[in-house]
Amino acid sequence: MKQAQIISLAFFGLMFVALFFYARTEAYCFFAPAIDTQFAAGFSETSFAEITIGMSAEMVRKKLGEPLRKHFHTDKETWCYTLDGKCWWGDWAWLCREVTIQRGFVTEVVKRVNYD
Repeated sequence: MKQAQIISLAFFGLMFVALFFYARTEAYCFFAPAIDTQFAAGFSETSFAEITIGMSAEMVRKKLGEPLRKHFHTDKETWCYTLDGKCWWGDWAWLCREVTIQRGFVTEVVKRVNYD
């Protein structure tokens, strides 16, 4: 084997090992921000951007469909339209999209990156 081939193999081997460990650190993936994000069936970022405080729960359901999960609290509920865990080979940061409903109306809209 030529020296150039050995150097190339070593370089790509090191890059693979670096990516392997980097993908398990909950790092943000700049090339594919949604790489580890599960989305609800009717979800779109465009429709989510139209959700505002004061909107009715029924309007949210019409725009986004059913959430992946609901968390119930004393007097409110949180509708989760995204969840962690889509990427089987790595553990990346994921895009959190949630709507809090209280007495039938939106009281909070959450759009953030989660590193958990």
